Amino acid sequence: MIKNIEGIIFDLDNTLILSEHVNVEAGKKTFRELGLPLTNDEAQIIPGKGSLDYVPIFMKKRGLPESEYRTIIARNRANYDKIWDAEIRLMPHARETLEILRTRGKRLAIATTNRKSVVEKFFKKFSLHSYFDCYASSEDVTKRKPDPEVYNVVKMRMGLPDNALVAVEDMEIGVRAVKGAGLVCVAIPSEYSRSEDFRMADFVLASLGELPDLVE
Repeated sequence: MIKNIEGIIFDLDNTLILSEHVNVEAGKKTFRELGLPLTNDEAQIIPGKGSLDYVPIFMKKRGLPESEYRTIIARNRANYDKIWDAEIRLMPHARETLEILRTRGKRLAIATTNRKSVVEKFFKKFSLHSYFDCYASSEDVTKRKPDPEVYNVVKMRMGLPDNALVAVEDMEIGVRAVKGAGLVCVAIPSEYSRSEDFRMADFVLASLGELPDLVE
C-alpha cells in the first residue's frame, strides 16, 4: 500500500478508456483511402503513438511529399474522431475506481499527449468532468512521452508535492515519463503492451479495480 497519497494522475488512452484500437484503425483507414495501405507490421507500431508520430513515417516510406503532410494529418484525425465517437468505451472498473478515489477525497488529474478536444469529449461522453481537478494535453507540451514534460505540467497545476502523488500508466513509454518526473508509477499493462518491459514501474497491477486498495 502507498500511504499519504493526495493526488492521482492518470494517462488517458488504454488507461481510462479502451482506445488504442481506435488509433490503429484510424491509421489503417487513412492510408487505405490514399491507396497506400499499411502492412500488418506497420500497423503494429502505431500503439502508443499519435498522428504526429506515425503519419510522417508512413508518408516517407511511400514517397509522399511533405506538402501533403497537413492534409493527411487532418484526414487521419477526422478518421480517429469518427471511430472514437462510435466505439470508445471506458476501461473495466474505471468509473467505480474514480468514484471510490473521489469519495476518499483524492484529487485526480489526466496527463495525456492526446489532443485537448479528445479529453473534453471523454469528459462529456462519460460525464466525468467533475471528477478531475485538471489535465494536460498535447497542446500544453512541446515533447511527447517518454519525455516527462506532460507530467511536470500536471504537477505544477495540481500544486502537490511529489511524494503525495502517484501516476498510472499502461505503456513503457508512459512509465518512463512518470519516473522522469520523479513520481511513483503504477503500471496497468493493456492488451497492446503486456509484452513491454515494466521493470521501471514501482507497482504493476492487473486492472484499475486494484488501484483503490493500493493507495491510501
